[in-house]
Amino acid sequence: MNTSEAAFTSEQAAALKAWASYYPYKPMGLLEALRLVQEWNLCVKPEHERFVAEIFDLPASRVREVATFFPFFTQEPTGKKRIGLCHGLSCAMAGSSAMASCLEKNLGVPPFKSTPDGRFSFEEMECLGACDYAPALLVNETLVGAASQESIAASLGQGDIPDFRSRRDPVAQGYETTRILTRHFNEERLAELPVYRSLGGYQGLEKALSLSRIELIEEVKKSNLRGLGGAGFPTGMKWATVPADGKVPGPRYVVANADESEPGCFKDRVLIERSPHQLLEGLLIAAYAIGAKDAFVFIRGEYGIQYRVLRKAVAEAEKAGLVGGNILGKEFSCRVRIMRGAGAYISGLDTALLESMEGKKAWPRQPPPFPTVAGLMGRPTVVNNVETLSMLPAIAFNGGEWFAKIGVPKCGGTAVYSVSGHVERPGVYEFPMGAPLRRILEAAGGVRDGKKLKAVIPGGASTPVLSSHEIDVSMDFEGLRGVGSFLGAGGVIVLDETVNMAEVAHNIERFLAHESCGQCTPCREGSEWTVRILERILAGRGVGGDLPNLQRIGENITGKVICALGDTVGVVTRGFMKKFPKDFERHG
Repeated sequence: MNTSEAAFTSEQAAALKAWASYYPYKPMGLLEALRLVQEWNLCVKPEHERFVAEIFDLPASRVREVATFFPFFTQEPTGKKRIGLCHGLSCAMAGSSAMASCLEKNLGVPPFKSTPDGRFSFEEMECLGACDYAPALLVNETLVGAASQESIAASLGQGDIPDFRSRRDPVAQGYETTRILTRHFNEERLAELPVYRSLGGYQGLEKALSLSRIELIEEVKKSNLRGLGGAGFPTGMKWATVPADGKVPGPRYVVANADESEPGCFKDRVLIERSPHQLLEGLLIAAYAIGAKDAFVFIRGEYGIQYRVLRKAVAEAEKAGLVGGNILGKEFSCRVRIMRGAGAYISGLDTALLESMEGKKAWPRQPPPFPTVAGLMGRPTVVNNVETLSMLPAIAFNGGEWFAKIGVPKCGGTAVYSVSGHVERPGVYEFPMGAPLRRILEAAGGVRDGKKLKAVIPGGASTPVLSSHEIDVSMDFEGLRGVGSFLGAGGVIVLDETVNMAEVAHNIERFLAHESCGQCTPCREGSEWTVRILERILAGRGVGGDLPNLQRIGENITGKVICALGDTVGVVTRGFMKKFPKDFERHG
């Protein structure tokens, strides 16, 4: 037995080897194997990496590259209770810095250090996808939200931290609108297959299987369904770019992108937890449309509850003959497997997600070719996000024209918005495409505590800010583009009159600098420069050239990088400076 193998028991070694045979391509199990190593040893050491490399037939350097890229893996042991405190924008505005001081005081250790008894450690983390429960924490794999300093201090003294989220339902009720995805969210046990089917579940799949693949793609084109993960590309058009079987023989794949990591966005978390079969049904419809026999859900690693809900739903569907061979008695077979990320925001980009799935660090690819031609393992692959796929059962059952009539001319159907920040009722809100932003804010109770509205970030932290005078904008891709912003992933962050926009810009730019994969020099260096200049401005040490430098750095990044993260570095701060110049000038 070599030294690296001695680090594991025979049962642990067997568990690691099981992941090497679970997916169609051996390295696809690498992230899950490293997650087990982290769980067992509270860290990933070189001897662990060497043994994992042998199992997966990879160079040890490749395993180390992955283990040191993803934040979930640590080289030094964490506490048995690993507490991650979110300091994303919504949580920062809800007092995450004060919570950090509370944790440090009560644990007696600074961030990234374990208590002497090894029971606890805490670290500051990027957005956890629980903005509606700010300030949010992650305790091992459990999201903990809506906690106060007093409740955290008391629970630490008892040796555990309970989940405070049950105090409020994240699914907003009490407002009138057309709903597609959330219309049954008040049903108890909706996540269970019998309840979902009693409400019409899997009828959309049955209808889809009665159509030819070409007919199904045409229905999706008619629907004007756009990609709801940020890009807004027409879904049917994306599917149509997958080469026909005769042109590119062999397997093709469908991937549900559930790696929702944009600050301000948490709708996927709620959609999966409440109605996992809605996602699975949509995933199977997409698989049928492009002739895929393997489908995957890539879910962010922080969503432990949602991961378990999905696994249960897949098992239910397999037992009922809805996943696997000859689905619903038709000549269509498809296996569904779930994969977890490991804490990298960049994995949410489709090509970086595919790299992660292949057991590599999440470096975005430079298209062309696009994933529909050469995606997972070089095979034609469709990547759609959770919300987009969840719309498909309704489209298949009711028809594309029905869906198109609900929205606006170029954006059919509805959209689910994540609303957080300085608002009375944070949560998810579903409205027809094109609904005014003002209407969404009114449904959420408006600005909390009687304060005045100062600004709204409409589509997640990476989208340009809107002033309080721009909230009558139509919330769809074209409407927001017309006022210089984007719908993005629908993460609406509300900012009241007390907010300093230079501090908001710093929070977002710090996030982007931390999450930059480092592949492109303009993004890697420019994001850090932007953060340092903003820190100097906020400290009152700004110099005359700071604001022009911020402008120039942004211009030198935008359009000169592989992916949109780098473009965002330039766009965000320039937008804040243009609309709120006094918040930057007063610190000079």
